[in-house]
Amino acid sequence: MVNSVKNSVIIIGYHRDMSTVISCVEAENKNSILGIIYFDDKNASNSDYERLGNIEDLSSILKKYKKVYGIIAAFENQKRKMIYENIISLVPEFNFKTVIHPSVILGREVSIGKGSFLMANCIINSNVTLGEFCFLSGNLSVGHDCIINNFVDIEMNVTVGGYVQIGDFSKVEMSSKIIQNTKIGNLCGILANSLVTKDVKDYFTVYGTPAKIIKTQE
Repeated sequence: MVNSVKNSVIIIGYHRDMSTVISCVEAENKNSILGIIYFDDKNASNSDYERLGNIEDLSSILKKYKKVYGIIAAFENQKRKMIYENIISLVPEFNFKTVIHPSVILGREVSIGKGSFLMANCIINSNVTLGEFCFLSGNLSVGHDCIINNFVDIEMNVTVGGYVQIGDFSKVEMSSKIIQNTKIGNLCGILANSLVTKDVKDYFTVYGTPAKIIKTQE
């Protein structure tokens, strides 16, 4: 019988997102949660895990342990980026874990970057590249040969066709569909229940069936 040694992790993030992230970490059953750090609420608490302090205390906290990984609890990509930058400014060598719910189905040759988070019932088909610190909410499908860059959010019940590219910091809201061979740029927004049938340029937000441009951040 092979002994399975769990990694020690600290979950750092927002109070409202913490319980969902904890549930997924517990379900994966690969990491031992040492405690939590709230980024937004210095008075928040959790009955199941010790509150280790504030993010400013991270360096001193890590001195107590030999090797600890981090998991960021933030559903919004810009907030994840902000927490990540705060952590790295304090502890540049800090390492992050990827969390994959046990119900997730992964095809062959799937690459998943550090810090990404895949919730229940995601289907990731073969030859998909998923970048760093992405958040996939669950009950969604990503087709074969897709490239999804860093800090991308994909919400529940989304269907992404094959050979789709999604740029950094883009967000695909719930129940949207992106047809195959489509390119979504950086910092794009695909609003809920949209059907994307053609490329979306950087900074554009689209909505509808078929999706049309409704605003740009340029």
